[in-house]
Amino acid sequence: GQLYTKLMTWYTNLHKDTRQMTCNLFRTHLQKEAPGYPSHLESSTVIADIFSPLSAQQTHRQQQQSWLEVAKCLIEMQVVHDAVQMVQTRTIDNNTHLSPQWRFDIVDELCRPIADRLRYHFLGEQSGLFTASSSSSPRGLESDKVSTMDRLPEWLFRYLREIMENHGAHSVAMIEGVQPLTDAVIDSLLLRAQFLSADVEDSDSSDAGVSARDVFIQLKQLYFGHSSVYFLREISRMARHALRVNSFLNHPDMVGSECRDRSIALRGIEQLFLFDDLMKQKIESDQEGEILGIDPILYPVRMTDTFLTPREDLLLWWMGDERDIAIARLQKCAASTLPSCQPQNVDGSSSTNITNQQLCPPITDLFAALLYSSRSKA
Repeated sequence: GQLYTKLMTWYTNLHKDTRQMTCNLFRTHLQKEAPGYPSHLESSTVIADIFSPLSAQQTHRQQQQSWLEVAKCLIEMQVVHDAVQMVQTRTIDNNTHLSPQWRFDIVDELCRPIADRLRYHFLGEQSGLFTASSSSSPRGLESDKVSTMDRLPEWLFRYLREIMENHGAHSVAMIEGVQPLTDAVIDSLLLRAQFLSADVEDSDSSDAGVSARDVFIQLKQLYFGHSSVYFLREISRMARHALRVNSFLNHPDMVGSECRDRSIALRGIEQLFLFDDLMKQKIESDQEGEILGIDPILYPVRMTDTFLTPREDLLLWWMGDERDIAIARLQKCAASTLPSCQPQNVDGSSSTNITNQQLCPPITDLFAALLYSSRSKA
């Protein structure tokens, strides 16, 4: 018992030091081989070309090959460590979920440069996009600050979308590079484990709670195909942090009795919905519509659940405005399509021609009529 405890302590310390050293090596290679990441598509393409399983058939420079080996080592070291932890804690179950503190090292290293740029552009007092905007404004300093806050969600989400799509951080580096590499490393581990599984199971036969086969099957379910989802979760967490630090929906000029323009916060709320929908579409695309096997801890943070749903006052305020907009549009639609809502000519005929009446289907006419009737009787 004491020997086992000492060995596990020694292994834990060794893993911690080796992991840190491997992460530092990965970081160094990233800066040398893809210095423009994540701001340029060319750098994301370099990452995908080096990490792709097809790269094994290609001839890389020594530095690129070294980076590939470091990346493989980083993934394999983490998978093996998780296997040891699962056997030690005996948490081998089909219903086992990832710990909230679980991290994916190789993806974290590719998220680090994105976090640095986000910190520069959106979290500094005089930084990046905000400085460029306010410097060209003729108004005072406080007005400049408010004017930049007006567009914060729009700029933030657009910036992240450009990084993920136009610059290829998600669509190229993650989907075509890291994800295939992770899956290939896990397949390689499983293949090697098959040659040892019989011996391992024989040695563990007295311990019915531990099975080598169960361990590797569980690990495959946790890692296989989920790199890109974890990446999206980290992107959503960055966005949440940037909005929280800037206190967008808590600013008195944006929301509340001193609000100078209701449309500012309403546009921001609309951007929350659009970003949530973008994350959902990307997950469904990555997983080809099969999202049931994803561990709940890997799902991206929903902006609406974070900033809108918990605040009943803000939610009711937004819903009331949406209701007023919907009613106004339906009344406008009814005025142009329903004879009862249209001005009559001297002979009793409607002044609206048949072309305008065909703009809305009959079901819209009926709904608008019912709504108009209920409001008239209220």
